[in-house]
Amino acid sequence: MTNNAKKLKAIETIRLATEADKAKNYAKALEFYQSGIEDFLAVIKGEPNVEQRKSMRARVVEYLDRAEKIKTYVENGNDSKPQVKNNHRNTKETKLPNVTRTGFNSKPKTLPSSSKAYGVPSTSISSDNSSKQEISHKLLKKVNSTMGREILNTIVDLTEIRLDDIEGHVIAKRALEEAVILPNINPELFTGLRQPSKGILLFGPPGNGKTMLAKAAGTEAKCTFFNVSAATIMSKWVGEAEKMVQTLFQMARNGQPSIIFVDELDSMLAERSDNENGCARRVKTEFLLQFDGFMSRQEDRILILGATNRPQELDEGILRRFTRRIFIDLPDETTRRNLVSKTFRKSKTKTSFSPTELSKLAEFTEGYSNSDIVSLCREAAMVPLRNMTREELAKVSPSQLRSITFEDVQMALNVIKPSTNPENLQKLREFASKHAQVS
Repeated sequence: MTNNAKKLKAIETIRLATEADKAKNYAKALEFYQSGIEDFLAVIKGEPNVEQRKSMRARVVEYLDRAEKIKTYVENGNDSKPQVKNNHRNTKETKLPNVTRTGFNSKPKTLPSSSKAYGVPSTSISSDNSSKQEISHKLLKKVNSTMGREILNTIVDLTEIRLDDIEGHVIAKRALEEAVILPNINPELFTGLRQPSKGILLFGPPGNGKTMLAKAAGTEAKCTFFNVSAATIMSKWVGEAEKMVQTLFQMARNGQPSIIFVDELDSMLAERSDNENGCARRVKTEFLLQFDGFMSRQEDRILILGATNRPQELDEGILRRFTRRIFIDLPDETTRRNLVSKTFRKSKTKTSFSPTELSKLAEFTEGYSNSDIVSLCREAAMVPLRNMTREELAKVSPSQLRSITFEDVQMALNVIKPSTNPENLQKLREFASKHAQVS
């Protein structure tokens, strides 16, 4: 679905929400507001225009505010009446009926069936029911159980990938190693001035391995890995977003060493403004307090790992707390050469490139991101199949396919083009030159 189609869907869902709101069907209105907010957050993530993103964020804040007032009324019965804003086209104050609490407190999902889903290696903890209960009990200590179970769903499986498996990004890999991997080997060494950084910001054009770097670090450090986004915090728990932030950090403390990976950080922690909605401001304030303020402790072994394509939109207070800011740039020529070779090799796809041809491919793919190069290799791998009939295709085995040639990749270059916007890339490089290291 294109971003424009997502936007139309979001607008239609909010229209249904306001209609249900005016019709005094507040339970249904909450459901539509939830869905519409989630849709708009997805649209904001893919919107390249800065002004459009700001405009949509302002609208989302209004919908959050309205939904928060309805939800408060639902919980308090007839004790309070949500004031309907003019943008809902209903200036009358109406007495709301008693509506059961629905929409944002949906039934929690079932707990994962393996201890690995809690970010714990299966070799260290058995996967029987008692072990799973012990892990969940430990993580849910001192937190609201319903909110806690929502956060449990953000904990991702440990993968087999390691930092050495990722091409390039030497500075980022070194920073992650010093922050989470080495302190696990000998914690006594990493105190005082050698205290690991609590915040690392990875920024750069999309598709260059920011998320993969985060997961690889979590795997090597054997950390509890929380993968959260603005939608996790803001949309499902309207009116209680700051409590979700508290729950997230408390669970990270319970399961430390932990990594809280916040993707698309700018969607949740953009620069504060005077006309900002109270809900959004409270979330940012709570995040700052939990991150590095009154609520944080020096001995906590929690790394906040942020990723964004738009660091210039982040709040200054947030930037200050990310003491290590690392620019994940497009791959250089050597990295592109290695990535092409490794992509075919890992997929066990035969190639017949000479060293000169491989160097030319690295040269031809200037401006390509890591994900662009993987897509290019996929397209090239399809070329031998396109010269076969269906009857031939039915009889051939993978080992019988011919090798991928230099000419196949040249054909693929006509199909797969660089996805990075040069103007955005220039802005990122300017920001990096002033505020960050270049990986």
